[in-house]
Amino acid sequence: MAKKTIMIVEDDPAISEMLSINLSKEGYDVLTAGSADEALKVIEEKDVDFFIVDIMLPGSMDGFDLIRILKAVKIISLLLCLFSVQKMIQQIKLLVLNWEAMIM
Repeated sequence: MAKKTIMIVEDDPAISEMLSINLSKEGYDVLTAGSADEALKVIEEKDVDFFIVDIMLPGSMDGFDLIRILKAVKIISLLLCLFSVQKMIQQIKLLVLNWEAMIM
């Protein structure tokens, strides 16, 4: 059976590296991107099974923008969103987008 591929979209290198190391140890192929723009470029060439997306991303798009695009162009079985527990407005926006997501 082919390995599942997870893309981590996170602008903090320490968080991205920690997630990447641990997911690789669990047997996943891991792709990383530091911005939504970079993630979109990567998925043009690679198939991704799961996404871990930071909501607060640098550049022209935040995590919500990326989620909207992914929802429009891909069927995604799991999406994990990373943001501060204090950011209730972000959780509400995810619900508005009709995303079934694990929120941390």
